[in-house]
Amino acid sequence: MNNSALIKSFALAPFNLNEQRLQWVQSTFDTLNNDEKIGQTLLPLVLDLDQDDLDAALKIPVGGVFRIHNGPLDSLQRSAQYLQSHSKLPLLMAGDLEYVENGAIGHGTMLTNQLTIAATGSTQAAADAARIAAIEGRNAGYNWSYSPIVDISINPRNPIVCTRSFGSYPEQIADLGAAYIQAMQENGMAACAKHWPGDGMDDKDQHLSLSENSLSFERWKQTYGMIYQRMIDAGVQTIMSAHINLPSYDASGAPASLSARLNLDLLRDQLGFAGLIVSDASMMAGMTSQADRAQLVADCIENGCDILLFPEDIEGDFNHLKNALNSGRLSQQRLDESVLRILALKASLGLAEARFQPVPFDAQAHAKTARDIAQSCVTLLRDNAQLLPISPAKHQRVLLIEPQKRESILGTKEKLQFEELLQAQGFSVTTLTAGLAINSDLFDLVVIVTADEAAFCKGFIGINWQNLQPGLFHVMQRFWHLIPTVFVSLGNPYQVHEIEQCQTVIFGYCPSLPIQEAVVQAMVGKTPFLGQNPVRLDIKPRIDF
Repeated sequence: MNNSALIKSFALAPFNLNEQRLQWVQSTFDTLNNDEKIGQTLLPLVLDLDQDDLDAALKIPVGGVFRIHNGPLDSLQRSAQYLQSHSKLPLLMAGDLEYVENGAIGHGTMLTNQLTIAATGSTQAAADAARIAAIEGRNAGYNWSYSPIVDISINPRNPIVCTRSFGSYPEQIADLGAAYIQAMQENGMAACAKHWPGDGMDDKDQHLSLSENSLSFERWKQTYGMIYQRMIDAGVQTIMSAHINLPSYDASGAPASLSARLNLDLLRDQLGFAGLIVSDASMMAGMTSQADRAQLVADCIENGCDILLFPEDIEGDFNHLKNALNSGRLSQQRLDESVLRILALKASLGLAEARFQPVPFDAQAHAKTARDIAQSCVTLLRDNAQLLPISPAKHQRVLLIEPQKRESILGTKEKLQFEELLQAQGFSVTTLTAGLAINSDLFDLVVIVTADEAAFCKGFIGINWQNLQPGLFHVMQRFWHLIPTVFVSLGNPYQVHEIEQCQTVIFGYCPSLPIQEAVVQAMVGKTPFLGQNPVRLDIKPRIDF
């Protein structure tokens, strides 16, 4: 397709540009030299929001910037205003606005992860979460969210899909994903379906190694392919091409981020996606393990990605692309197509008219929606001992077993509030420490709480018993035959495979405070258990899907 025909196609989905915005794309493109075009294909990560770091991100005329979204709102707004006012072209301001435990945007509404939404069984909950993310994201200067995740949680050992997904059932994922995308984009935020061609089959994390989708192509079409077709039909404007291969379609084993077969043949030609393709982070080992940097960045754009996400060195990757264009390894056609789609996305977001304007919203209404989602997701998997509801009259002395340390690659996490929440209900709570004597004369109830969400570079998502019950003897002890026990997972539901003899099991799916509050309220019988488990627990680590 030549450039004129491509621009005309932007009047159709997913960009739906009017004549004025089509003209802006054309006229803006005509002003760009090749150096400026190459810059548009780069979208760096900016971790610190001081002026020196913001200036460093703009040394090359980049197409956008990615910022971490859980910092103070005033800092996010100031940095957005500075970046937009110091760039020749309006910037795509990207972020992972997928909610996790610490995912509130600018210290705003504390929503919960995608698995909690799936547990509500409600497309309205998905739409509400997307609407809140879009509005509060725009208020913080974002215009592009790398969500929703439409991977299938099917391997219990996969450390990065699990709680970030909409569960194990392709039809439900498609329904929730479509509702999420439509609500997000109706509220002025570009959505991004990820991780093409589909994560969740193996037990790897593409941050650490190349991941593989091992399905036959026929089975892939029925599952992941169906999901992506639904996202495209819902009008998703962008798709993230990941460091995941699909050998049943591209026998070379190349990750999608480097595969013309997967991006151009399958995604564009067969599924009909006309939006923008962004690579997953180009610093991940799933990509960097494949070739030297100069080859990788050229192959990424030439083989169908329109934006290279997170250049390791902005100037270095810019020069790699410039050299590739001069040598012919990167074609002028592919560069121009990418830049035109980038401009079309910017035009569709109204960035030519207004680069950033804070968006007022009702914080109390958003908080109520978050509480409603939290209360609707709490799931009672089983209560074979008929232990619930618990009460101080029957279970006054509670032994609480919870993580001793809560850490991620990004740093220390806050202590859970279960002790305080149980005490507020009238229980006398003792938190397990190394060497503590434990018997039925001392305690009426044991509450075990885990808080393990899926996360990048985690590698392991089972129960860390040493962190729960420190010490040589405690780590091996299980108390449910001695003292009535409730196991609460505020994260990975597959952990139930490790506690099959425990008679009372509750899923909360996320350690956010609204979920902790909702779980305790349900445990004491003040609210019903409304959630339905959205993952397949019948599949144990060897996959039969």
